[in-house]
Amino acid sequence: MHKFNNCNIKASSSRKHKPKSSNSKNSPKNHLNYDDFVISQFKNDKEFLKTCLKQSFNDYIKTGNKAYFIEALEKAVKAHGTTKIANATKLNRQNIYSLISKKHNPTLKSFKVLMGYFDLEIALK
Repeated sequence: MHKFNNCNIKASSSRKHKPKSSNSKNSPKNHLNYDDFVISQFKNDKEFLKTCLKQSFNDYIKTGNKAYFIEALEKAVKAHGTTKIANATKLNRQNIYSLISKKHNPTLKSFKVLMGYFDLEIALK
């Protein structure tokens, strides 16, 4: 199970969430899976997205485990759209996919540009 610490979200691909709707029925098509739920939250609540990215990045710095941060970053990119982000940042789509891949180590410059898209900075203290 994955989680975004201090974001009140715990990941589980099998978990289902009902959308808030007055005409919601119990049919499966009216249920969101966990990933869709988080992506929807990230798309509609910029402060929530920033809080989750900050916290998961801080956890990565403290523990060295980047899994939660990459998961949060991947969902943030999906929420805003790879093409839209690529056009706004001048990063190519492949570079963005590399940034959210668990297998690649992106350059600091590319990472900084992507974080800037979400109004976040990388700072050393």
